[in-house]
Amino acid sequence: MKLLFFDDSQFWSKHNLVRKLGSPDLIPEATILDPNAELAFAYPTVFPNEDTGGWRCLYQGLLSGGNNLSGHPSIVPGISHFAACVADSDDGMYWTFPDLSASVPIAERRIPNQVEPALWDMFGEWGPSYYDENAQNPEERIKGFVCKGHGPSTGIKDSWIVTSPDGLKWSGDLNSPRWHPYGSDPTVSAFWSDHREAYILIIRPNNGDRRIAVMETSDWKEFSRPELALWTDSLDPDLAEIYGMPSFPYGGIYIGLVWLYRVPPLSEEYGKFTAGRIDCQLAYSYDGLHWNRSLRNSFIPNASPGEVGFGCILPSSMILTDNEIRFYSSASIPEHAVYDDSLGLNNGAILMHRMRIDGFVYLECPGGVSYFRTRAMLIEGPKLFLNAKVPNGEIKVEITDLEGTPIEGYGLDDCTPCTVDSISWEPRWKDGRNLEDIRGKAVQLGISFRGGQLYSISGEFQMMTAKEGMRYVSFGTPPDPKNW
Repeated sequence: MKLLFFDDSQFWSKHNLVRKLGSPDLIPEATILDPNAELAFAYPTVFPNEDTGGWRCLYQGLLSGGNNLSGHPSIVPGISHFAACVADSDDGMYWTFPDLSASVPIAERRIPNQVEPALWDMFGEWGPSYYDENAQNPEERIKGFVCKGHGPSTGIKDSWIVTSPDGLKWSGDLNSPRWHPYGSDPTVSAFWSDHREAYILIIRPNNGDRRIAVMETSDWKEFSRPELALWTDSLDPDLAEIYGMPSFPYGGIYIGLVWLYRVPPLSEEYGKFTAGRIDCQLAYSYDGLHWNRSLRNSFIPNASPGEVGFGCILPSSMILTDNEIRFYSSASIPEHAVYDDSLGLNNGAILMHRMRIDGFVYLECPGGVSYFRTRAMLIEGPKLFLNAKVPNGEIKVEITDLEGTPIEGYGLDDCTPCTVDSISWEPRWKDGRNLEDIRGKAVQLGISFRGGQLYSISGEFQMMTAKEGMRYVSFGTPPDPKNW
């Protein structure tokens, strides 16, 4: 199990601690600029390329040539429609654009790295795809959520699901299941929830409704009705809306990348459209259905004026490697729905940011010594790891009973103090002991540190409510892991 520090729900006590938001670093050399497509709203999905052992990026590109997409006065003249495209990489940082003309024959190919999601007539645009590691049929491992409007004046959209084994060859037709009962914009994401034993879709409740709703499915054929899950409140900037929220399982909980749309007052400058900027904040959930906002600072902020990401930054793919977390975003220089004619197809790009594992939020010692003690946990094995950055101070750990009394041999004075910067530091007590001697006990964990930051606790344990801890001590009743 992994304990992250989004809130105090698993703390019994704490002293002299500050909760802070992580800050991923932009990696400029990993930027994707497709020479044949505009990527301001690319909604990239990065997933393993099983053929090469590398990575593939699936995204939508806005192609040049032909008629305008919708007659929008601010769209670059000559841009016609979106197309599904791919880029490949050995390391997820340096990307190439494969020529698929021979291997993926499609009608009316416009650019070499274009793929055709099922029937071209279905495709208007799409959001982030879903790489389904639990797919029973490998031919349906990737799900694409396609939207197509009935016309710019109707406000109606159909929403199909198409599938692919590799992001190149797609299946689906006009009789494919609809993933939204009313039709929605393509800001959709999906994940498997162990807590619900179902797939959860994070969507808009309806076309143009900038709030977050959830739906469930177990078979990708039948879907529950959309239920509201998250929207802006009085702590947000004036007129703000949530444009979308790609969401991912992580460490036994679920992380949401909130696209916060800072809507300006109505203006006639861009006709019926308003501009405005979009940055990324965080949300989290313990079951995948019910969501909380985290600290309201920008997790991935907008870039400086003139740089890609100044107008909009829309992270839609999150990849966990052995030593870091990577975020892939579509990003634009101009504000929302505004295209600068002078930039041509370079209004936007796909950006990559990366950060420390578990680095979403962390606890920091502001000076002196910090201490906190967790609520009850059931020790199920000897492994206990701390993700800690304490390069100039020290950190120590104690194990107590449920009354806060240190267990003999596991007090702070028994722990070997350590100066450390590690994602998996394993505390040790006198005689080199670990948690093996207290396997099966209900305990609390106390951590004291100075001069540093703590990101997570992980290991072989289950968190328990106060009542679960009491029942376990008194009657041996084990906790229900789905209560977490």
